[in-house]
Amino acid sequence: MEAKFELVKADLDKTFTGRLKPQPEDYQAKGAIFLPEEARFSKLLALPETENLAIALNAAMKGITETNPDLAGVLPQAYGALPDPVLREVMRLLAPIKIEGDAYGLIFEYFMGQFASAYMQKGGEYFTPASIVKLIVEVIEPYHG
Repeated sequence: MEAKFELVKADLDKTFTGRLKPQPEDYQAKGAIFLPEEARFSKLLALPETENLAIALNAAMKGITETNPDLAGVLPQAYGALPDPVLREVMRLLAPIKIEGDAYGLIFEYFMGQFASAYMQKGGEYFTPASIVKLIVEVIEPYHG
């Protein structure tokens, strides 16, 4: 998400000069989600160890939904359930990963490949887990049928 944001930001910075600043609508018009400063991954990753990361992540999700109303009720805001060291480690592990394009699709393909190979080695049939089906349905958001 942040990679696309940064590309669009660089493009908009060429257009908006002086006191004019791009607005969330300008990012959305270019197919990007506007990320407030406090919601940017690089900013969250750079937080001091003494700061509560769960509170910062919840505030980041709230900031994203405030500037992108279409995402209201979609982004998680329960990071307090995870210990701070776990959140920091997950963020450190995710930092070097650069996913461009259809991130959901790439993640889905990876996990489906892992599940399928694990089940096929046992000689059994493979069925998509209900949680994966639910995720796909929520991402696709079908309106009929």
